[in-house]
Amino acid sequence: MPRKSPPRKAPPASPRRAPRKSSTPAPRAGQIVAAAFEEFSAHGFAAKAGTLGVRAEVQGEDLTHRQINATLGEPGAYTDAVERFMGSLDPVVKRTLAATVPSRQ
Repeated sequence: MPRKSPPRKAPPASPRRAPRKSSTPAPRAGQIVAAAFEEFSAHGFAAKAGTLGVRAEVQGEDLTHRQINATLGEPGAYTDAVERFMGSLDPVVKRTLAATVPSRQ
């Protein structure tokens, strides 16, 4: 006759916390993301990346994100600086950028 193992005991119940009541509505996801961006500057992000062994540089521009999205990739010093940085991270990226825009070799 097979031997039966003793029944397992249930883990102790964790204490339940009552939900907090707040007079303000819960933030939406977009508000949380916006708050996170406001809390961290580009320089703070680059510094944190450095502590993790990741190379990051800040290309200071007096542009909004919308303006950057509209102009990045157009010929000019800003696009050149971004592509130089990207190319410095990986030789395949550097070759791809050079092949895409021959004047930037």
